[in-house]
Amino acid sequence: YNWDFGDGSTDTQTVPTDQHTYSVSGTYTITLTITDGAGQTSPLVTQQVTV
Repeated sequence: YNWDFGDGSTDTQTVPTDQHTYSVSGTYTITLTITDGAGQTSPLVTQQVTV
């Protein structure tokens, strides 16, 4: 699970959940891609959040 939080921060996890704290208020687009053990990548999943 490869997360891009839209503020320059990224994270890679082995579980489908993550946590992120934004330091500046605004609207951000979060992007998640999933890569399986064979190297196949899922379509991008995106969601906008406003903080």
